[in-house]
Amino acid sequence: SPIRLEVLMLIVFEGIDGSGKSTQVKLFPADKKLSFPRYNTLVGKMIRFIYFHNLFNRLSPYLTAFLFALDRWLAKPVIKQWLKQGKTVLLDRYTYSSLAHQGAKQKNLIDWIYRLEFKVFRLPLPDRVIYLKIDPQISQRLMKGRYKDFAEANFNYQQAVAKLYDALAKKNHFNVINCLDSKKRLLSKNDVRQKIAAAIG
Repeated sequence: SPIRLEVLMLIVFEGIDGSGKSTQVKLFPADKKLSFPRYNTLVGKMIRFIYFHNLFNRLSPYLTAFLFALDRWLAKPVIKQWLKQGKTVLLDRYTYSSLAHQGAKQKNLIDWIYRLEFKVFRLPLPDRVIYLKIDPQISQRLMKGRYKDFAEANFNYQQAVAKLYDALAKKNHFNVINCLDSKKRLLSKNDVRQKIAAAIG
């Protein structure tokens, strides 16, 4: 069934690594799309360097959280321009990604990140957050054949991120899309898309 977007402007896709965000973002109809972090920018290149050299544990968690927030703040003008033009804007990861991933490392970062991004940087609040929920064990299997950075390869960390995402989803009223069937088997990408359409439409 088609996805109706008449009243939706800023839509965010969230989920743990391997949950199928990139696939669903490609399938989802939207006028404009952005994926965070933006690795083609100076800040994004810094984040990529830190990730691939496993430097996050050596740097202050506040510094790394700030870099992710700065990347989104620098994208704010273009996002606001698109919204002002009446465009439907789709974001692959947003502030909630930092809340889950950075918060899983240090709980007291959660309130700090929220204040920084939504109160200080005044990033636009999304109209809808679509959370692709998947078991961390299955996500690890799905990522088996690809290169994984330190965070992606750390199963305990991925479990902590998943728990935080669940808590954020409840607190912030995300549209939770269970990507597994009753027997905990992964749904097809088209089945997940239909569930998204039903949740939004």
